[in-house]
Amino acid sequence: MRGVALDDWDIGNSASFLINRVLTLTGNNILTDGQIYTGHDQPGQTNTIQALPEIVHELRSRGFGFMTLSELREHRNFTVSTGVTTYFNFFQNQPVITINTQPVAPPAENLVQGDISGSLTIAASATLNAVPAYQWYSNTTASTIGGTPVDGATSTTFAVPIDLTEGTYYFYCVVNATIASPTAAQSATAMPVASSVVTVTVTASPKTYAVHYDANGGTFPTNGGVDAYWSEEVLWAQSGLLPEHIPVRAGYELVGWKTEFGVDATNDMTYGELVSGINTVTSFTMLAQWELIPITSLRINAAIIETVARGGTYNFGVIVNEGAIAQNIIWTLSNPALGRVDEAGNVTIFERTGTVVLLATDPVSNISNSVMLRIAS
Repeated sequence: MRGVALDDWDIGNSASFLINRVLTLTGNNILTDGQIYTGHDQPGQTNTIQALPEIVHELRSRGFGFMTLSELREHRNFTVSTGVTTYFNFFQNQPVITINTQPVAPPAENLVQGDISGSLTIAASATLNAVPAYQWYSNTTASTIGGTPVDGATSTTFAVPIDLTEGTYYFYCVVNATIASPTAAQSATAMPVASSVVTVTVTASPKTYAVHYDANGGTFPTNGGVDAYWSEEVLWAQSGLLPEHIPVRAGYELVGWKTEFGVDATNDMTYGELVSGINTVTSFTMLAQWELIPITSLRINAAIIETVARGGTYNFGVIVNEGAIAQNIIWTLSNPALGRVDEAGNVTIFERTGTVVLLATDPVSNISNSVMLRIAS
């Protein structure tokens, strides 16, 4: 029988070199049924061991099967002569493994440090009634070469270790299959088949910050014992960033929150969007942002023609649209000889008779309203 020398006695030849050498020979039709693979295992030489699983996997995918030398010599369907070997497709009597379901990683929300859950699952079958067996491996790279067997992980389901920390991990499963009672013409064991590599990425657990919420001129509701400077522990990405209790402010609408760093806050913002270097602090303050509710309607709280007395004082005030507050209203009287009005809208009527127009104007919207004051004689 002829063999295939890999030149792996030279420890300078990498695992990739050895893999490429075998696959190149296969592509050139040099490897045939009954070919013997000649490898070396020696101190300081680990490349052969690293290359072997990939070589076996690739040759298996190209239709080759594998036997021990003893099985090869005792096989019924071939003869050996000096220098020449005659073979008859005896690999049809070796179990063939098929992976029917490849393992996939659990969803990202199940892969948070400190709260990991989920499993990897594989399904495989084998011909000739061979019984599949499983062994899960972990690896530091996305490869089925050089992995480390996971102790006790020998079923179709592998639970992702719950103690993983933030980082990227790789897992795969190698499936073997064995015929319980093989005939003389059968190989008892199948060629092992490796699953696809599953990449498991564990994210850091959300950080907890003490977030202080400053009503910034408004007030928080008091029924929950909340004052104008409320604090809570926020587990970002679970409860969001915005507070549970919402403050109120007469005449204003709450339009958002801004951090003490000057950044507008939203529930779905990330740490980096909040402020550069946020991870260096353990607490910060959120300031309520208010917008004045505009006046869209205004009228003096009096009759269109209001009778007043000489020497009397009055404050009619104004009525504005719901939610708005009348502030900084400009008051004027049409005839200063009949009376006066101050900034607060207090009207003083002089000891005279006649009529005078009282005008109220909102300086922001420029909306105004007037009534006529008739001074009784």
